[in-house]
Amino acid sequence: MRYLIFSDIHSNWEAFEILLDCLREEKPDKIIFLGDAVGYGADPEKVVNALLELKPFLCAGNHDWAVAGKVSLEYFNPFARYAIEWTKKNISSAVFEFLYSLPLRYEEKSFICFHASIFEPYNFHYITNREEAAFNFQFLEKNLCFIGHTHQPEVYIQGENKIFFLKEEEIGIDLRYRYIVNVGSIGQPRDRDPRICFCIYDEEKRKINYKRLEYNIIKAQNKILKNKLPSFLAYRLGIGV
Repeated sequence: MRYLIFSDIHSNWEAFEILLDCLREEKPDKIIFLGDAVGYGADPEKVVNALLELKPFLCAGNHDWAVAGKVSLEYFNPFARYAIEWTKKNISSAVFEFLYSLPLRYEEKSFICFHASIFEPYNFHYITNREEAAFNFQFLEKNLCFIGHTHQPEVYIQGENKIFFLKEEEIGIDLRYRYIVNVGSIGQPRDRDPRICFCIYDEEKRKINYKRLEYNIIKAQNKILKNKLPSFLAYRLGIGV
């Protein structure tokens, strides 16, 4: 089974349409989306409608639930709050209902998925270092977990009483160990590489491959500015932060 797993589109249509083109070539057996379809960008309605057409397996992101009124805006910085409020005014009732209905987790026999954290997934904690990963491993019931949320592709491995950290294009899965795999972001990468990022998990070969693809960043930036969203949200797309 080959899974294409991605996260954090954040209403960036120009980034998402590149993934849609790639899907036609990759032809995965299953598609899994780890949340945050909306927030930050200027095309929430278009992105969600295209996502619905894919019929992926889904997890809720904190921005998705915030737009749906299920997460307090106190959780967010001023740029994110502004974009959430703007998004609420620029989506249909059908998109609102979709965001409201998103579940916190998706599970297969050999792995599990959350948007942010294994511990208290409804609180959307961050996993950004070995200490946070070690804490979350206590609650992982399988060998493999996929997450998004930080917008940074990276892998934490628990084995031999240590937590290892990797940032590689290809990761081999050793069933003696356990893994927390951050798939990165489609619409707003933050690892100083502005290209979209997602991963392919080949269950039979026990391999995870990260993919990076370029998109029309200037067009996405111009839409943000045209809609009078915070200019920082446009600026950050160009440098991947």
